Amino acid sequence: MATADKIAGKVARKKKKNKVNISDSILSKMSDSQLEDIRHQFPNDPAMQSVLAPYEHRAYARERVANNPAMAAFFTLAIPAYSAAKASGLIKSDSPYASPASLAEMAHGYRGMWEGLSQFLTDQEKAMKKGR
Repeated sequence: MATADKIAGKVARKKKKNKVNISDSILSKMSDSQLEDIRHQFPNDPAMQSVLAPYEHRAYARERVANNPAMAAFFTLAIPAYSAAKASGLIKSDSPYASPASLAEMAHGYRGMWEGLSQFLTDQEKAMKKGR
């Protein structure tokens, strides 16, 4: 897997060319902390934050649910509630890394939730087979 610095470099090069797309397959596999590191390399850049934020939401949900599948119940309600709160202004951020509420963030959050459940079940299956 590519490092956060390498991905940030690719994103920065694409940004200079007015292209903010980078491979979905690369971003979708990165950890929450890697994506957060990349986001912090683009302060006060709403376009880049909007590109990266959905993937960070996905990784965040994936990692939490993979560690504790009961979190899926929480995320089922928290994902739309968080987006609604951001969109309505209930959650305000002066952070230079903030992104606006979006359907992409919600979709990626749910995708991450399902990926986390899948990862948890896969890990459990491997553990059961190993224990035989």
